[in-house]
Amino acid sequence: MNDYKLKRSENGTSQGTWRNVLVGVGLLTAGVWLGSAAPPPSEAWAEIRTTAPPEAFQSGGQLSVPILKEIAATLHQMDARLSRLEATAKQMQKQMAE
Repeated sequence: MNDYKLKRSENGTSQGTWRNVLVGVGLLTAGVWLGSAAPPPSEAWAEIRTTAPPEAFQSGGQLSVPILKEIAATLHQMDARLSRLEATAKQMQKQMAE
């Protein structure tokens, strides 16, 4: 079995420690230098897909006619209910007056 422990030198420091530090600093310096020397990308490639606009974003007459018809139907229903309520209120007033 291999023993990977660091050996101590005569002055009490580890032999591999300084070597590892120097190699790490050298690699870090080289990476920073290469990163700063490389030109930044000036172009980007993308795929453009065209899709149909969602129904909520259609313009003008594409959506307004069905919506207006629905509003008109709702208003007619409300008008019919109000007229029935008025007729019932008048009948109740007549009965109370008698």
